[in-house]
Amino acid sequence: MPKGALIAAPTSMFSTDPDFVEDPETFDGFRWYKKSLEADGNRSAANNINWATTSSKDLTFGHGKHACPGRFFATEELKMILTFIILQYDVKYPEGQSRPASIDHGEFSYPDTTKQLLFKKLPGPKKFSFL
Repeated sequence: MPKGALIAAPTSMFSTDPDFVEDPETFDGFRWYKKSLEADGNRSAANNINWATTSSKDLTFGHGKHACPGRFFATEELKMILTFIILQYDVKYPEGQSRPASIDHGEFSYPDTTKQLLFKKLPGPKKFSFL
């Protein structure tokens, strides 16, 4: 392998394969929440659907002895940021616009960062213990 070569694992193949995810082409914002409800009472199944849990079928944070050690911290940070935004702001696309198409770059898919989102501060004083 030449110096400077990049090696990547095909992580998105698991999230788009119907053998791993039921109806992967349909957006379901509650997909994993429903899975957690199904796993309720089944301790081993409940532990396997945690966002930070690694698996050979989800390589987002790697797997095995080389799994990302900061994945627990990262997921908690993202949850706090998202909660803060949801509680503090009304978020929408500009008038007449809807969600832009995703940009696919190799194995990665992400939103078009050249498009705008509108944030409007919600009225009223907010008191949070973490501020």
